[in-house]
Amino acid sequence: MSKKNVLAISIIALLILAAVLVMRLGHKDVYADKALSMVGSMKSGDFQKATKDLAHGGMSPDQLRAWWNGVEAQYGPLADYSLQYAGPVKNDPNNVYGVRIRCNFGKGTKWMVIKFHTTGGINSYGVYDTAANNCGFDEGTVRPDLAKLTNEQVAQNVVESLKAGKFENAERDFHRDLALLLTPKQFEQAWSKLTAKCGALQTYSIVKQGPEPNSGRYGMCLACKFEKATKWMVIKLESTKQIYKFGIYDTPQ
Repeated sequence: MSKKNVLAISIIALLILAAVLVMRLGHKDVYADKALSMVGSMKSGDFQKATKDLAHGGMSPDQLRAWWNGVEAQYGPLADYSLQYAGPVKNDPNNVYGVRIRCNFGKGTKWMVIKFHTTGGINSYGVYDTAANNCGFDEGTVRPDLAKLTNEQVAQNVVESLKAGKFENAERDFHRDLALLLTPKQFEQAWSKLTAKCGALQTYSIVKQGPEPNSGRYGMCLACKFEKATKWMVIKLESTKQIYKFGIYDTPQ
């Protein structure tokens, strides 16, 4: 195995470890798993399984089937889905935790919100047109001047901050979920390992960028030339321009 591959694996392993550690804190993984299981069961048509985690007095399998059929009649069949947010719910005495799932239907992307009762059962759920913070989740705040920046300026801030060793500033515009998965200290450790092998970052440029279909999100791939190697940095932004994905790879993405 080449030194480049070993380096890439070590960085990926560090980031995966950070993600696992965070996801295993509290009940975040349990709630997310239940919510994802419900959506997956509805997608596959197993409504008996989809209702197993509903709070007492929830819909019957036939009632949930009718509701889901109405959702797909309006938005088209569910093609795929992924976890977008899981966290505490604010100012809601009946629900303590919420999960938001990004759902790509045949006619576009929607967001399903599933909230959990204090007893641990699913107490409410619904499908929304946007991922805006209108569901009582504690997602942190977006700095007021972020909307004034271009996508390129947001990416530039990350790279320039990394070059200067300012890791807290590099994460300034990270979405709350990404900031939880990759703390400034973990970011510093991963970057230090990278530069120890590849040398200092010399130059960088955006080689690919563009909007993601039906989502309002935006992605960029930057070619980063270090002293001893070239790597490719991927930065993806929410519609709010917060960064929800970051990675460094051996090949263009």
